Parts: sequence; structure tokens; C-alpha cells
Amino acid sequence: MEFQDLSLESLAIETLELSKYLSQKKLGQDITPAHDFDLSDHLYTNSPHFVDEKTDSYPEGAGLVFRIDKGISTFCLRGIPTNNIAETFKLLDQRDGELFHKLKIEGDDLIGVRYFESASVEQAEVIVNLLFNRRFPIDEDRICNISDPGFSWWMKKEDNSFQIFYNSISVDRASTLIKLGPIGDAKIAARFFMYLEGPLRELVQLTDFSSEQRSFRIEAKESSDVFTQLFELFNSGHDIFSSEIFDEVKRIPTLYFFLSEICALRKFWLSVEDDVGKDSNFVLQ
Repeated sequence: MEFQDLSLESLAIETLELSKYLSQKKLGQDITPAHDFDLSDHLYTNSPHFVDEKTDSYPEGAGLVFRIDKGISTFCLRGIPTNNIAETFKLLDQRDGELFHKLKIEGDDLIGVRYFESASVEQAEVIVNLLFNRRFPIDEDRICNISDPGFSWWMKKEDNSFQIFYNSISVDRASTLIKLGPIGDAKIAARFFMYLEGPLRELVQLTDFSSEQRSFRIEAKESSDVFTQLFELFNSGHDIFSSEIFDEVKRIPTLYFFLSEICALRKFWLSVEDDVGKDSNFVLQ
């Protein structure tokens, strides 16, 4: 599934900057972008988090307002991206009919409505485009197999390497791999991960790097803080850009935004898994 709502104009501009960057790197030229990108609005000044309690105080920043529609064997995310979470909850308290319809709220009960903070409303829109209004099986492994690999990305971790698979590679995947969930579009990921190789080789000694249609793999000569942080980006939604180590990546805006979205998607999905799993009748496998 493509991110249909992303701005084609902004993507084209960023891709052009990426091409210029790569050309300059090959020629050994200065890598200052042709024009300045203001990244301040996209930094994780407050890491995204998930709240499951009704409160009288809500953040006034961007994020998602949503609910989880649970069925017997599936669940679906219903909600909207917003510039101001507090304002959206104010409208819900006023029983706004359009919001009630979008969140599929029946009756007059707001129990179960949640919020998730994001770095920007654009980032929240990416999460909605990829994950919302789709039915996900609660027990993915039970119904999916080689011919129907399911929706999740999976990760294989070894001493100084890890590999991301965009689909299942075996029926016993749960016992050998880490399930990441549907945290990105495979076609987009295969393209943008290729651009990570250059900056990464300047930060760590790599013995292998590959980005293909089915998987993405990194192997380092030895363990390092860079390798560990990059692994945790996928494993736990760790914000690698809170460290100056990855400043080189920030100079490639398209790659920076893409990895930031992966971070937010993983953190959000972990929270959803935790919430669905709280009910003993809904245990994610």
C-alpha cells in the first residue's frame, strides 16, 4: 500500500536533494544542501507515547485520536490525525457528529478513546494511511503461512547483524524472529534503505549491507553504539535522532523523515499490541 496522501511536490523536492547529495558525495564535494530544510518541527522533543486513561488534561500538540475496534478474531484502528489533541477531545466532549462517525463511536460513550502524540501531523497522517481502517488478525501466526505471509515485518538478530524481512519467511517465524508489525511499505522501504549505506559506512565498519525487495540487512565488523541504536529503532521505536551520532543522516531529509516515520510506527504498534493483549481474550501472537 502506498502513502497516497503524502505530498508529491515535497517528495519530489526531497528526492532531488537526495540525488544532489549522493552526487556530491561521489565527487568529494561539500554536502551542504542546496537549500536549508527546517527540521526543528519534526524532531522528537516529546517522544510519541500512548495513553489509555481518561483525563481532564490533553496535550495541545499533533498526534492521533483513535479507538481500537475489537472483534472475536480481528481488530481495527479507527481515528484521525490532528494538529491539536486537546482541541479534538474538546470536540468529542461536545459530541461532534463527524468525529463520532470517523471513530465509529456508537451511542454516547467515549470510553476507549485514546491519543498518541507524534512529532507532526504529517507523521500522524502516515500512521493513519498505513494502519487505520484495516482489519488485522489477532493471532496472525495461526492464520498466515508461506502462501499468505500476513502483514508484519520480521527481524532476525545475530551478534553483529540484523535483517528485516518485509514478509514472513517461515511458518515457525515466531520462535526465531522478532515480529515488528506493519511498520512500513515494503516498496518504499527497499528504495530508501539503500540511501542509508553511505552515511552508515562513515559511522561504523560494515562487513555487509543489502537492501532488496524482500529484506534489508546490516552486518558490522564489531558491535558499537551506532549498531545498537539502529537495531533499537526497529526493535523498540528508539529515537536515534536524539543522539548527535546520526547527524549525518539528518542531512538527507527524505531518509531522515522516512526513519522518523519508522520509529513512530513501531512505537505506536507496540502500544497497540500491548493494549489488545491486555484482555485475556485478545492475546497477540
